[in-house]
Amino acid sequence: MKSSRTSKYLAGLFTGYTVTLATLAVGFWLTPFTLRFLDREEFGIFSLAVDLLIWLTFLDLGITAALKVQAAQLTGCPHEERLSRLASTAFFTQLVVIGSVALLGALFIYLFPSFFQVRPELQKETQQVIALMILGTALTLFTQTFSGILVAHQQIHIDNLIRLISLAVRTTITVILLLNGWKMLSLAVASVAANTIIAGLAVMRVKFTLPWVTIRYRLASWQTFGSLFSLGVWFSIGGVAGILIESFDRVVAGRLVSLESVTTLTLTGRVYMWALMLLGQITDTARPALGQLMGQGKYKETLTNYRHLVALTAGGAIMVSASLWSCNGFFVPWWVGGQNYGGTLLDLAMAANLIVHAWILPNRATLASGLIVKPQTICRVIEGCLNLLLAIILGMYFGLLGIVVSTAIAGILTSAWFLPFLTLRLFKQQFRTLFQPEAFRILLFFFFSFFVSYEVRFLGLSLSGIRAAFITGLATFLISGLLLYFLIFSRELKSKLRENILSLMPRQ
Repeated sequence: MKSSRTSKYLAGLFTGYTVTLATLAVGFWLTPFTLRFLDREEFGIFSLAVDLLIWLTFLDLGITAALKVQAAQLTGCPHEERLSRLASTAFFTQLVVIGSVALLGALFIYLFPSFFQVRPELQKETQQVIALMILGTALTLFTQTFSGILVAHQQIHIDNLIRLISLAVRTTITVILLLNGWKMLSLAVASVAANTIIAGLAVMRVKFTLPWVTIRYRLASWQTFGSLFSLGVWFSIGGVAGILIESFDRVVAGRLVSLESVTTLTLTGRVYMWALMLLGQITDTARPALGQLMGQGKYKETLTNYRHLVALTAGGAIMVSASLWSCNGFFVPWWVGGQNYGGTLLDLAMAANLIVHAWILPNRATLASGLIVKPQTICRVIEGCLNLLLAIILGMYFGLLGIVVSTAIAGILTSAWFLPFLTLRLFKQQFRTLFQPEAFRILLFFFFSFFVSYEVRFLGLSLSGIRAAFITGLATFLISGLLLYFLIFSRELKSKLRENILSLMPRQ
């Protein structure tokens, strides 16, 4: 069972990185290609629409998130009847949610152009784009139950392969429609097409690979709904807080500064968003396994895995942030033009945000797997509100820099210390045990990595373009990577990494 769980985790991690790297490669090429057909305001409008429409997905009140966690624990000790009841209740709840999405979506369509002062000739197209994206959101919600069940059964690797197919379809449609003058509509139509593929395949996979899961109206119950809702509502509130923390800076920038500033913020921070996607794969792929271990009462093994996740994500974030900061000032001007780069200090603030986000990731994953949702959600809400307040205040005085730096400040004051406290309390460990053995080494690693980054960035001034970006980023990455492995990784983690790497190599 353990080997099966490990192999599924590795398969999920490997395919997750494959699809993420493919997404990065497509984004690397498609973004400047898209900017040939859209001006800075049009690109900013689409980016804002994506951010705002995420709010509609939280109308499911966290039912899908609760389903994933509860189903994962049930798969650790199979209960087919209870799983069918969970799935049936979640599915028919989602049907009601879709109606709410349609109503609120209509309000979005009406208010968006006036709120963000979209120029008159773009208003109709903006409304059409939002309408298509609402349709895509409804399709996603319709099949969230099926996707949740598959994730709980550690079929993430298959999900990732489907995402790879949908990425190819979305990219192809986007390019064809852009070339034919569809402008912003090309992005929206391609997104709906990709969502349709993912939704249809999710339904088919549950039917053929998990036939014992039955979705029937008679199996849905208010009691099961209450169980899902009592847990899910905190996931939903936490998701709203996550938007305030991770995405609302663009909304504040669009309102306080300009729509063009949204494009600057998006493109300067794009590499950090890609990096967070890569780091997030580590914890997201581990969630089902953590849930199964806790469902079996194996808390000592779960604690060991949690510590490994902290070393991988937090240490990796410092290494990656230092590497990206050393090269981003060369990369963005070469990639999309110097007018879209926000400057060295904005760049540094985004690097700090990445470290704070990554530090929190393993704690969120572990707490959610242990059904500890309410206290971490309250903390995230406080963080989100503080972030929004600081973004407005600092944005008024310091512009984009103030908006971005508010995220790191809010995270350090709240989740960065409280979520590790909750996690260690779950394992009946004292808070100081998280820092005591390696606190000095982590600080040393942090300062040394950014010292290397600063020096390499300075040396890169004698170069230019992609050559400067490649050399500075790679040099910092290699130096920091060696230090991470020898200074931060424990002997047990090094051994586990070697074993897993060897297990992936073909045997003769």
